[in-house]
Amino acid sequence: MSNDQITGISGGPTYVTALPTGTRRWFAAFLGPLIPMLLIIVAMPFALPTELGRRLLLTTIVFGFLFLNRSRDTGPLSAFVYLAFLGGIRRWMIPLLGWEKLDPFLLICPILVILSFVQAAISGKLPISTPISKLIFALLLIMGVQVFNPAQGGLTVGLAGAMFYIGTVLWFY
Repeated sequence: MSNDQITGISGGPTYVTALPTGTRRWFAAFLGPLIPMLLIIVAMPFALPTELGRRLLLTTIVFGFLFLNRSRDTGPLSAFVYLAFLGGIRRWMIPLLGWEKLDPFLLICPILVILSFVQAAISGKLPISTPISKLIFALLLIMGVQVFNPAQGGLTVGLAGAMFYIGTVLWFY
């Protein structure tokens, strides 16, 4: 970039990405990097004694990396590369950490995309102006109501299922 592109009209510096302004955008920008750091700090004492704890710590570190890079151009690409190698990562962890029936590595991308969607909704950057985005949003509302369906076996079953089918639909946004 030349010096003319870096300085603005008034001669002051301009930024490649927009800085957060207003209370809601400042809160969303502050909360974004804080969540993974707090998760790592809280998980550290509990994570080391057990195999599941070490797996959770590795999961938190991978989640923190993907969460901090989610708004950059490489964020979605990093998440897709992680999903492509997820099966191999889980197999490589078996000799080191043992077999785990409830593997937290499977929850990284669904939680990542749900948190990114919530942050976009809070900051007012959710694109729902086209007809297809309105239909997808209506589908998400219907799927959210179906979590509470009593015929499926309870709320935990609905929430567990919603993590995977609502999470995949949220990639649209």
